[in-house]
Amino acid sequence: MISKKGAVSLWEDWVEILAFLLLVAGFLISTLVTSALISYLIVFCGGLMGGRLLFRYKHHLKFTWILVLVGFIVGFAIGAAYGDTKIIILLFIVGNAIGYYLHDQGYISTTEY
Repeated sequence: MISKKGAVSLWEDWVEILAFLLLVAGFLISTLVTSALISYLIVFCGGLMGGRLLFRYKHHLKFTWILVLVGFIVGFAIGAAYGDTKIIILLFIVGNAIGYYLHDQGYISTTEY
C-alpha cells in the first residue's frame, strides 16, 4: 500500500509490482513478435513455466502467484497483433496443465537450492 509519505513499499506490494512488470513484459514480447505461430509457441512455453510455478507452490498456493501469471497472460493477450486472443489464452491454460502434469508425474524434476 501507499504509505503516508506517498511511497510504495516493495516489501508489502511486491506481488502487484511483479504482476505489473510481467504485464508490461508480456505486452512488449507480443508486440515484437510478427508471427501468430511464434506467439502461440511463446505463450505455450510461458504456460509450461506457469505449470511449474503452480506445482512448486501447490501446498501453499496463494492468490499472489495466480495474480502474477494472470499479469503475464493479460499483457501478452493485449499486445498480440498476430493470433487469436482466445487461442492464446487457451494455449496458456493448456501449457499450465501440461507443465503441472509433467512435474506431478515425475517426468520433469526440479532441484531446490
